[in-house]
Amino acid sequence: MRDRLELQSKLVDLLGSKNVYFQPSTNIKLSYPCIVYELKNFDDRFANDARYNTNRVYQITHVYQRYQNNLQDKLRDSFHFIEFNSSSKIDGLYQDIYTLYY
Repeated sequence: MRDRLELQSKLVDLLGSKNVYFQPSTNIKLSYPCIVYELKNFDDRFANDARYNTNRVYQITHVYQRYQNNLQDKLRDSFHFIEFNSSSKIDGLYQDIYTLYY
């Protein structure tokens, strides 16, 4: 398993700013563009009655105001086990949602 702080650092580098938030509380004011991510699950692999590999499963949400998104390609190029789930526009903000096995 890799460290969450290592993931935080990679996301900051990809976004190009420190607007990366891990499971933020409701009283935190987000600055855009930003990445919000949260731990969703553990993906355990078993063989011979033992766990041999575990990945953390994160939901990553990229939130931005103008549709000029080059982060999609950066995320896909930087992580082998990432999948794009959906894109939407809510209250004038675009949101791209990914699942990352890390």
